[in-house]
Amino acid sequence: MNDIILNMLERRSIRRYEDKAVSKETMAEILNAGAWAPSAMNRQTWRLTGIIDPEKVQKLAAAVKKALGAPQSEDYSFYHAPAFIIASNTRGYANGMADCACAMENMMLAAHSMGLGTCLLYTSPSPRDRSLS
Repeated sequence: MNDIILNMLERRSIRRYEDKAVSKETMAEILNAGAWAPSAMNRQTWRLTGIIDPEKVQKLAAAVKKALGAPQSEDYSFYHAPAFIIASNTRGYANGMADCACAMENMMLAAHSMGLGTCLLYTSPSPRDRSLS
């Protein structure tokens, strides 16, 4: 079987991560894979932000939890992942979500090919909530 198809078939969502850092070089390679994803009319309006500091990842998780109004008792930690990628797009752009989804798939497959696990998380803050803007 073709290596690319095998990579797609073997990738799974991972929700338990090793306490192991992701290097700047590895994150850059994963983000580059996302940048090569297709986008509507080739506009490439996404913003791909990689965070490799686990402390910053947890601060972001706490901010998202607060913005979503999740109960304090709820564990909202991005599964304690050591790194995190945010795919965002121009506010109001009709193809923004689809474009970001294509980029995320490229990055998840790239990470898997490097032996790293991923899990897609989707959060769309309410337009009233600017704490994540």
